[in-house]
Amino acid sequence: MTGLVFDIRDHLDELRCRPTEWLRARRVELVREERRLRVGELAVTRVLEERGALRLSDNCHGGVRC
Repeated sequence: MTGLVFDIRDHLDELRCRPTEWLRARRVELVREERRLRVGELAVTRVLEERGALRLSDNCHGGVRC
């Protein structure tokens, strides 16, 4: 993976070479990280809302949920 370019086929080929237990552990790590980041996003959003500084236009840049 380089920057925003991601070749899923190459990534899948790399994953297919990994043992099942490694894949399970990696998935747990990724889900945990995703949840941690989501909580951070929600906290930042709340503070922006409290300040009246949340702009809907901010939501559609760089792959951010709209």
